[in-house]
Amino acid sequence: MNLDEELRATLLARAEDAPSGVGTLDAVRTRARRVETRRRAGLAGVAAVVGIAAVTGGPYLLAPFQHAPGLSAGAPSTGTGSVGSPSAPPSSPAAQSRQSTVALAAPAFTPVTFPLTPSWTPPGVDQPTVGRTQGLVRLVYLGQSAYLIAQVTDQLGQSDWTPANTQSTKVGTRSATLATGTDRDGKPAVRITWQLTGGEWVDVQSSGQISATQLKQYADGLRSQPMPPLPLPFTLTLAPQGFQPAYQELTPTEFHFCLAPPDEIDGDSATWVCVSHNESNAATEGQRVQVGPDQGDITKDGETVQLTVHRPGFEFLVTANENGSLNQEDLIRFAAGVAKP
Repeated sequence: MNLDEELRATLLARAEDAPSGVGTLDAVRTRARRVETRRRAGLAGVAAVVGIAAVTGGPYLLAPFQHAPGLSAGAPSTGTGSVGSPSAPPSSPAAQSRQSTVALAAPAFTPVTFPLTPSWTPPGVDQPTVGRTQGLVRLVYLGQSAYLIAQVTDQLGQSDWTPANTQSTKVGTRSATLATGTDRDGKPAVRITWQLTGGEWVDVQSSGQISATQLKQYADGLRSQPMPPLPLPFTLTLAPQGFQPAYQELTPTEFHFCLAPPDEIDGDSATWVCVSHNESNAATEGQRVQVGPDQGDITKDGETVQLTVHRPGFEFLVTANENGSLNQEDLIRFAAGVAKP
């Protein structure tokens, strides 16, 4: 069993008692699951849980986007199913019962970027992915025998392991705390935390075969400039106009991504629109709809509408609030524009 599989198993076993702080990858994923659970209960407006996190969707590198033939790149959605849309779903009372509150247009949102740039990475981990959830942005490095998480957050959370040793140190000119010990799975764990001049906290943690010296070297190498955007494993043809990334989580086999109005990306909102992909997505049976050239099923769970797109080799989900920013017809148009790069 590799590290990622072990993390998944731990998450499933400890989903209810995991800490609220995002200290390890388990906690990152558990917090995302809890955010999603709140929305599914009608309190949040995030998106459906699939696999390890809440749903997602939308490109890091915003160009080039693959526009559907005959679709103007800047043409907004009118909710009327006009010719040239990525999808022309059949009319239904549900689709025509209300208008969308936001237009669909060519994506123009700002990609999520990590606010610091690493200059050195410990051996044994893969290239990082960038994640975002309420109040924090993180870099996640996975490997066969170790993982590393670096995050910048407004509030410093607690780790889910008790340090055996804690000492004061410095990262550059900033006072820092270095903690070492063993995590709940019995693996060596290291954590270093410090505060930036603007008040944000930097929290860097590792588990497995990464030493305290190596983690300190990684921390010392974080430069005070944003990283260039990293590519996403999908593209969008359309997106809700003016929306920005509110949630993002990526792994080698999954992605989860949500868009929301700029003033609602760090709060609970019924306007969120999310897309996710999981290689083990379960088959669904609901209202059958046409999503571009693909078949889809729409199901409802409380106030949540979930559209499963059965695209060969790339099945994915689009999730929104039933009374959210997009009506059913525009939700289908949005889904039709999701593609592999």
